[in-house]
Amino acid sequence: MGVEAVDASELLAALAADPEDLSAYEVYADHLTQHGDPRGEWIAVQLAREARPTDPVLGMREDELRVAYEQAWIGGPEVLLVATREPQRTWRRGFVDSLEIDCGYESREAASTYRDMIALPAMRLVRELHLGVGRSYNGRGEVDTSILEALRDVPPPMTLRTLAFDSFAHDVSWTHLGNVSIANPAFASITQLRIAAGQFTLGAIHAPRLRALELYTGGLRPHVITDLRATEWPALERLTMYFGTPEYGGNCTIEDAQRILDAPNLPHLTSLALCNSMFGDELAERVLTGPIVPQLRRLDLSKSTLGDAGAVRLLQRAERLDHLESLDLSECYVSRPMVDALLERLPQADLNGQRIADGYGRYVVVSE
Repeated sequence: MGVEAVDASELLAALAADPEDLSAYEVYADHLTQHGDPRGEWIAVQLAREARPTDPVLGMREDELRVAYEQAWIGGPEVLLVATREPQRTWRRGFVDSLEIDCGYESREAASTYRDMIALPAMRLVRELHLGVGRSYNGRGEVDTSILEALRDVPPPMTLRTLAFDSFAHDVSWTHLGNVSIANPAFASITQLRIAAGQFTLGAIHAPRLRALELYTGGLRPHVITDLRATEWPALERLTMYFGTPEYGGNCTIEDAQRILDAPNLPHLTSLALCNSMFGDELAERVLTGPIVPQLRRLDLSKSTLGDAGAVRLLQRAERLDHLESLDLSECYVSRPMVDALLERLPQADLNGQRIADGYGRYVVVSE
């Protein structure tokens, strides 16, 4: 079947079904070229550069096409020039592969820019989205769910694998996201989800293919753990949780951490990070009997207030951790002699970057 006999939507559907089929890109590029669309050459040049990445002629032509047409391919000046920071993107085989949209102070521009861009032909095979979270002074403004609503109303393509709600270079405590389950229609195909915000709620989240979940915050609330325990995670292998401090809303206790160690709904979890906690010593003791720990290969208690008391507990029952491939205890408060003792008994441990308590005591790494 020649390219003239095939509708462009059929060609795009074939690409979406198998984004690694190089011949499908070639057919689509021919189709665009025959219809006078310069993206056909853009695709062809990027395919050729995969085989010949140092070819100077190909590199020059790629740059020429980028200068001449890229702005139009990703929405034009009316989209790009109104943003606080121009959306950052990487290209793969003539399509946007990853897109990063920041969000200005008390602005809903991440949502509006996403809506403007997601339906563009160049976005049809996007695999990564990094979207800015609503931001206000000390996080005291109204909860902004606009980006969640945009994802609900206009879900990304099924090629999406990584989705991140991010505070980028801004203080994480100034950001607030709302109920993440609003965006459930966008989670159908993702395998990685990162939420970096000072305030958020998981809600009845549904992400059936999710393999990695990161909750990055300086103030984790107990209701997040309640929602996590109430959710089915049929594919989840890696869970990372930052607890934070009461000064920034982090009112979880050691008993809340225990609810993760006891969680019955994480059958495939092999990597667990319960880090950035103010109860590091107590947590070190709890993991030694935590029901989930025997199934793990990687355990992370880093960036917390863990000190020599917790280190002693780990040493006393170190046989319960021998099965771990890695044990991250970095950026805590373990003394040099205890570091040496731990490394001798648990050589898979990472104890880099130990800190020294000052007159105000010990701190977590991520708070404001």
